[in-house]
Amino acid sequence: MCSTSLGAYEMAMQMAREYEEQQAAQKGANPKPEVPGVPESKADGPSRVVSDIDYRKFEQLSRDLDKEAKEEEFQAKADDAKSWCPLDHEHGPNCVRPRPTCSHDHAKERAIYEKSTDEKIAGADRFREEGNDAYRKGNYGLASVFYRKALLQFDYTFADTDKEKKWMEKVKLSCHNNLAACKVQLEDWEEAANQCRLALEIDANNVKAYYRRGLSFLALDRLDEAKAELMMAYHIEPSNTEVLRGLDMYKKKREEYHRRKKEVFGAMVKGDGNVVEPTDNEEAGEGASAASKCAQAAVARAAAIVDEVKQAAASANELSGGPDLAGREGLRSLEPQSPVTSFEKADGLRQRTISESVTGVAKDRSARGSVDQQPKPGAPKRKKKAGGTDFSLQLLLIVAVFVGCVAVVLGVYIVFHL
Repeated sequence: MCSTSLGAYEMAMQMAREYEEQQAAQKGANPKPEVPGVPESKADGPSRVVSDIDYRKFEQLSRDLDKEAKEEEFQAKADDAKSWCPLDHEHGPNCVRPRPTCSHDHAKERAIYEKSTDEKIAGADRFREEGNDAYRKGNYGLASVFYRKALLQFDYTFADTDKEKKWMEKVKLSCHNNLAACKVQLEDWEEAANQCRLALEIDANNVKAYYRRGLSFLALDRLDEAKAELMMAYHIEPSNTEVLRGLDMYKKKREEYHRRKKEVFGAMVKGDGNVVEPTDNEEAGEGASAASKCAQAAVARAAAIVDEVKQAAASANELSGGPDLAGREGLRSLEPQSPVTSFEKADGLRQRTISESVTGVAKDRSARGSVDQQPKPGAPKRKKKAGGTDFSLQLLLIVAVFVGCVAVVLGVYIVFHL
């Protein structure tokens, strides 16, 4: 026979009383509608008799019709409530529909709940041993089912003494660790990490839970979290061979990640368009792809600006009849080139390009000045715009150089920070 505590008994009796009060309130929730009659006219009140017509009869007729309509509506709702109201009372519009209940048969759960605490923990331990046998045979799916059944026992188990609590935590910790081991074998990494988390809530210094959680994060390419978990296991047991093996796996994967990142960056700055997308590390693949697209767009924009500068210089040359306003040396320095591989080369390119552009513009100014000083006979005098063309070309040159530098810097930043 199942025994219970005094507190549980009092709580059950209180719930029974509340249920009975609720049932009694619902039974009297549907009084029949009543329509008041026509009040008698007072001596000092208004008279309802005008000449030979007594209007009280018409008022009573109107009230009788309203009463009949309300009774019909009440009866219709009462007939509808009879089909679903579970209470044995006068049905009507105030009947409360019962809440939808679960169609699942909870007989097994009730059977587990009615067992004693010792029986529940012993049953969970038996399921754990069956799971261990299936795990040794390599049947990881069946082992997971047994461990789930063992953990189900603890959903209805409430330890009363310290001895029962320690026994329950021991078996429960073993079930979580073993279920995590099955999920690692089945490569269900998210569930494995979740079971390790539940195990660490019971024992914060459990090496197996830290180790398997680190392996799960390593498989999910969450390298920083994997390192933290494996280092926690290493600090607890520095001589554990499995933990050392896990740290070696982490180091190899970290080296592979850096190697692939360098390959991606190298392919990006070569400008050949053949960017190697890494498949082993999702993080490196996303960073390299974004950096490649950004750098290619910036280089294309720089090339477009250079074309605009060339067109402006050609049109200015046709108008002036002299050499190119921007100078051949300045335009030669703005030809599309492949991005550099470091910040120093990018800065050198910028300084050299600006100096060459300024030199070319100075030469063009001197040449154009000498031509303007000796105008041809009969040629119409042309009004010069004060510094308009020279300033526009210089501004375009500076913008082109700046866009190229930004492309390189942005590509480097994306690769090393994503």
